[in-house]
Amino acid sequence: MPAICVFCGSADTLTGEHVLGDWLSKIGLDLDPVPHGAGWLNRIGRELGVRPPFRQKVRDVCGDCNHGWMSRLEVAAQRVLTPLILGHPGRIEAADQGVIAAWVQKTALTAMLVSTETDRGRGYGLPVSEDHELYALRDELRPLSASQFWAGRYEGVRGWSIRRHAARCAYRRPARA
Repeated sequence: MPAICVFCGSADTLTGEHVLGDWLSKIGLDLDPVPHGAGWLNRIGRELGVRPPFRQKVRDVCGDCNHGWMSRLEVAAQRVLTPLILGHPGRIEAADQGVIAAWVQKTALTAMLVSTETDRGRGYGLPVSEDHELYALRDELRPLSASQFWAGRYEGVRGWSIRRHAARCAYRRPARA
């Protein structure tokens, strides 16, 4: 059976998609090797070894998705999040909140692809239907309606973190004028 894109279902050639956008390695952050790990989800944790940050790739995404709608999310995330990541004061404006939430969701779904096919078959991660639903919203550049995301500064051991909890809450689109 040929490999298919987890988002659109295409059997086209799959490409290497960065779990965390490659742009993060180019904005002036510390690139010294650090421990990588996947947190507990469905009671399965995973240590991924020590390596430079922002280099993890998965090969489960077709070129059209990787270089199309996913790239548009990365461009928006870079524009909005770079100043905040670098510690400059700011906020995510209402007009950007949906696209940033979609980027967080795409990043979390992509990060789950680091797990093995066996672990995914045993229930690690989320249903592939979420990948398909996010793909269906690709032109709107917004997350699934049953999602809620929080953003804030994290001053833990690693200095940064992405977490996704299984709880699903309502995402509210900004009212249109």
